[in-house]
Amino acid sequence: MHYLQIETLFSDWQAQWVGARLQKVYQQGKQTLTLVLYNGAPSGGERHVLIDFSRSQSVLLDLPHAVRDIEGHGGLLRVPVQSFAQALRKHLVGHRLVSMMHPPGDRRVHLVFAQGVTLILELSGRHSNAFLCDAEGVILAQWRRDASQRRLEGGLTYRVPSPPQVVFQRPDPLDLKHYDKEQRQQIFATFVFHQRQLFSQRQHVRRYHKALSQTHERLSAEIERLEQALEAITQQAVYQRWGELLQSAFSNPPLRGALFVQVPDYYQSAQPLVDIPLHPALDLPQNIARYYQRARKVERAAEYAL
Repeated sequence: MHYLQIETLFSDWQAQWVGARLQKVYQQGKQTLTLVLYNGAPSGGERHVLIDFSRSQSVLLDLPHAVRDIEGHGGLLRVPVQSFAQALRKHLVGHRLVSMMHPPGDRRVHLVFAQGVTLILELSGRHSNAFLCDAEGVILAQWRRDASQRRLEGGLTYRVPSPPQVVFQRPDPLDLKHYDKEQRQQIFATFVFHQRQLFSQRQHVRRYHKALSQTHERLSAEIERLEQALEAITQQAVYQRWGELLQSAFSNPPLRGALFVQVPDYYQSAQPLVDIPLHPALDLPQNIARYYQRARKVERAAEYAL
């Protein structure tokens, strides 16, 4: 979330959440939590606070109805509950939210409950995180392992992240200052769901691109194997011809240890002399059998490849 969006919506969150009692904690996905707050006042009622720590963007959103009634979420999913959600149920369920804090220009939101336990939400995109701290600021639980230079973990005192060096001021991608409370909530919810849909579409495009790349590599390897098979078929005809031509050398067989022999190529009308390589450790019948064996071997390999 952009810090200007948080500053715009923070007053609405305070009016709707402060004084309410936390009734339930749902974990809808690996990176999504829903807090159910109830305010007994006639104008209050039940509020559903959506906390989304997905890699595309971090979201803190107030929902007047259950998440299952909003298009795009598909209901409350049954997923393995992480230890952070269990810690929220242990320390926060049944207690009232007494105050909220938001440092100006920052993307942190502090939810302070009656027994002194504070839920700190760092809504900073892919590095977003959440910490549950006691009254003295000691971390009781954290949403994900801290990858920053702070190296925070359970049992240590929470430390505020150092502000990044601002190279240029980014404009607010969603200016909500000129709308009333209900319009801000509706516009921001639509914007969030649209961003999540775009992120999902980009993931599909990446998967398709990866599948196409794998298919291209597989087909390239197939083409290479087929080319080798065609080359082997051509070589098989050469081995077969050499074996047949060597049979004409029985009238004047080469000595054992010869590297080649000259025989007339009777497949051509002029019958020119051709040099046929020999294995020096084999005699003439063994060289003929060797060429026939190599021709059959290459033929079987080519048939298998094709």
